[in-house]
Amino acid sequence: MLAPHFACTEERLREHPRVLCIQDTSELDFSTQKGIAGLGPLNYESRYGMYIHPTLVVTPGRVALGLLDLHLFTREPGSLGQEKDPLRPLEEKESVRRVDG
Repeated sequence: MLAPHFACTEERLREHPRVLCIQDTSELDFSTQKGIAGLGPLNYESRYGMYIHPTLVVTPGRVALGLLDLHLFTREPGSLGQEKDPLRPLEEKESVRRVDG
């Protein structure tokens, strides 16, 4: 659904010699809205929602050119507080969104 927007953003960024690709992760909290399928825990098991990780393209002069990437993800229920495996491949970690973006 966002592919046309991403394509237009790419066209716009090609008009500039330098752009900044800014990433950030935000929580979308749906804890007060029961019955929405596909959500996972946020920073506490009692808070449910999803995470959104966009890559926004701007010029050094602060002109927003659009989104280049958008990663949505949820955590598995019961996964909070579990010890992390340091040998787990990057592709299986939440932090892969930073590399993909």
